Amino acid sequence: MKSTYNDRWLIITGSLLLGYFFATIGQDEGLFALWSRPDYARDLIGAALMTGPVWGVVRSATVWLDHRYDWFAQPARRFAGQFMLGFMGPVILSAGLAALYFRFVVGQPIAESSYPVYEFPISVLVIGLFNLLYFSLYLYQKATTPPPSPAKPEPELELVKSPEPPTVTTTRKTLIVSSGLRNVPVFIDDVAYIYIDEATLFLHTFSGSKYVVNNSLDELSRDLPSDVFFRVNRQFIIHRRACSSYLNDTYGKVKVEVKPALPRDIMVSQQRTPEFKKWLEEGF
Repeated sequence: MKSTYNDRWLIITGSLLLGYFFATIGQDEGLFALWSRPDYARDLIGAALMTGPVWGVVRSATVWLDHRYDWFAQPARRFAGQFMLGFMGPVILSAGLAALYFRFVVGQPIAESSYPVYEFPISVLVIGLFNLLYFSLYLYQKATTPPPSPAKPEPELELVKSPEPPTVTTTRKTLIVSSGLRNVPVFIDDVAYIYIDEATLFLHTFSGSKYVVNNSLDELSRDLPSDVFFRVNRQFIIHRRACSSYLNDTYGKVKVEVKPALPRDIMVSQQRTPEFKKWLEEGF
């Protein structure tokens, strides 16, 4: 999912507020007394100027990852990328900017300041909150973005109604499947069976390869040639050559055995059993 975040003013305002927060933390004096000190305004501006780039890195990393690793399609890769680029990178950048600030502006070693005790742990927490903010915005965009609507056909002007041509049914010759980050074309003659497992659609080839399919099972059931493929139930489509045998089960059901073998039962319902047997007989 490609996402955009209209957060420019949020970053500017948030950086100023966080600059005020970091400059004030650990101070025992009142607000008016603090503003009378020149170093307080210096620290407030410095903290805000450091917060902005760190926040920007979190945002840039998040947008870059949004374009490549969906949170739901590739959760492990996305979490690892977000942790390294959106969290650890900004933490290191924040500590580096603070060290430079204390070295060249304050004139004090950072180890002798209150930064390791107060500011650093809180800055780590704030960076984590930045990531949580963008994850929440991502979920909001995903929930509120409508799916693309199919293009409406242009109206046709007909003076004389002509007979409609016969409908030609087209079937797929190739399926585009996923293997990690790669998109792989697979000829339908190589497909042994397609099935749903934990809300993910998988494809097994006769050679034993396993891929992820982005189409729905209903769509594939319509597009694949019915003389070669049969949808045995709501979870499975099998190729005729993949059906090695079948067993009669209780209540008129049929248990299908496939090759390559799959460690789960493939059941044909009582209503579909006659159609399944007829489909097998017509193919041999």
